[in-house]
Amino acid sequence: MNMHFRREVTPAVYQLPMHVPVMPHWVIDRYGDIWGGFILKLLMDIKGDAMAAGGPMIRHIKEGNFQRNIWQENICHMVNDEFIAILESARSQIRPAGYPDMMASLAEIFYQEIDNASTLLGPYLAHLNKAIRAWVAILK
Repeated sequence: MNMHFRREVTPAVYQLPMHVPVMPHWVIDRYGDIWGGFILKLLMDIKGDAMAAGGPMIRHIKEGNFQRNIWQENICHMVNDEFIAILESARSQIRPAGYPDMMASLAEIFYQEIDNASTLLGPYLAHLNKAIRAWVAILK
């Protein structure tokens, strides 16, 4: 939850949108930081930049409502492998460049995967594509 990074990496440090409806009464939620971290690591690997990880500087002991958290995370558990497979496929499609350009390439890959994705992940990818494009436009 605590991060320190160089300014040039900012475009890739993106916490994905959460509480996105994908079906009636079903939302993608609570994985924004997790999937955002996967994206950050993927793009850093493609560019050849290094990442270091260590113990937290602040002890996070907040106890949430576990039943609510389980409900919110359930769909992400179901589509997590599918999302990671899209990222792994993207690895061979994205060329090393500046982070804004690599994020734009990733948004295009998400767009191309909308129709191929499951009925749970497809609507999220459509939403995510628009969100990442807006993020990149703001940073450019």
